Amino acid sequence: MLDPKMCERGREQYELFKSSDKSRGKLVQYDYRRLNGELISCVSKTVEDCRKITLKRLEFKGASVEEIRQYIASTRSTPFDYLDEVPCGQPAAETAFKLGVCATCPRNQLCAFAVQEAYHDVVYDCTGKEISRYSIGD
Repeated sequence: MLDPKMCERGREQYELFKSSDKSRGKLVQYDYRRLNGELISCVSKTVEDCRKITLKRLEFKGASVEEIRQYIASTRSTPFDYLDEVPCGQPAAETAFKLGVCATCPRNQLCAFAVQEAYHDVVYDCTGKEISRYSIGD
C-alpha cells in the first residue's frame, strides 16, 4: 500500500493493485508530490494514463511552465493536452462527446475532458465514462 507521506517533492510513486470490482481488473494507484508540497493522486488502468491525468491536473491547478516541464522530464511522460489533441477534428473532447462522434475514435477512447462538479473535479473519457475523480482541496 502506498504511503503518501513517503512521496518526496517532485517525485511520483505508483502501485498496481487488483480492483474489487472484477469488471475493472488491475488498476494503478498513482501519487505525485508537487514542488509546493501538494499531493496529486489518481487511479487508472495504466501508469501512462495516470501521468496524463496528473499532467492535466497540474495545468488545471495553475502550475508554472517550469514545473510542468520538470514533471514531464522526471516521469518521461510525453506532453499530451487532453483538451487540445482530439483526433476526430473537434475543438475539444467534451464537444466530441456531446456530438457523439467518439464511436469511431482512432485513439481508442484516450481523449478525455475534465468537469467541475460540486466538491469534485471529474475526468471523463470521450465516451462519457468516468476515469478519475478528485476532491476539491486535495
